[in-house]
Amino acid sequence: RSRPGSIEPSPVRSSQSSPAAEASNGPPGSEAGRPEPTSTDVAPFAEPEADATTQASAEETATVAAPSPAPAAAPATISFEGVWSPGIQLSVDGAPPVTIGRARVVNVEPGDHSLTFSIATEEFRDSQTLRIRVAANESKRVPVPIAPPGRLTVQAHLGSPQGLVRIDGRRLLNPTPLRGQPIRPGRHNLALFGHDDRSRPLLETTVDVRSGHEAIVTFDLEGTRQPHVREKKIR
Repeated sequence: RSRPGSIEPSPVRSSQSSPAAEASNGPPGSEAGRPEPTSTDVAPFAEPEADATTQASAEETATVAAPSPAPAAAPATISFEGVWSPGIQLSVDGAPPVTIGRARVVNVEPGDHSLTFSIATEEFRDSQTLRIRVAANESKRVPVPIAPPGRLTVQAHLGSPQGLVRIDGRRLLNPTPLRGQPIRPGRHNLALFGHDDRSRPLLETTVDVRSGHEAIVTFDLEGTRQPHVREKKIR
């Protein structure tokens, strides 16, 4: 028991602390009693590797399918009407000509086309070109633009000398009488010359020839009568 006025000595703290005390004190700002983590406490994060199935699926998803080719346009067909001769031929867009025949059908691509019809016989030659347009799956009938020829006869009146006739400015001079010459239907120019002078015509005239008909021109080189034209149907 202390006496009044005396000072009791304070208990002396040991300089060495226990491990429990050190752990409880810790550094400032840290949670009391929680040990510091070591390198073995937390494992580093690793991205999982995709297996082969996952990679293939991703590649299929990223692949864009190529567009399907447009279907080819369906062809069109051309047939012909008014084929009056087995010698008529057809060239499509400059291709080698083929004989049409009465039942010929030609397959073409849809679009614009140039059709050239021609005939070449010993007596008659002609050529005509048409332009047409056909759609896919269309069947078009085209009339042959070459009409059957007419015929031309050129002869002198009784009492008039015969002469030479030039038709449509051609170089060829045909001696008269010229009988039943096949010729393209339409209007034609005739120039008549005497046998003695071929430098200039003695007479010029025109004549209209119809398909399937014969035009007969009678002339007088003496100049006393005008040219006369009559027509008859070819049988």
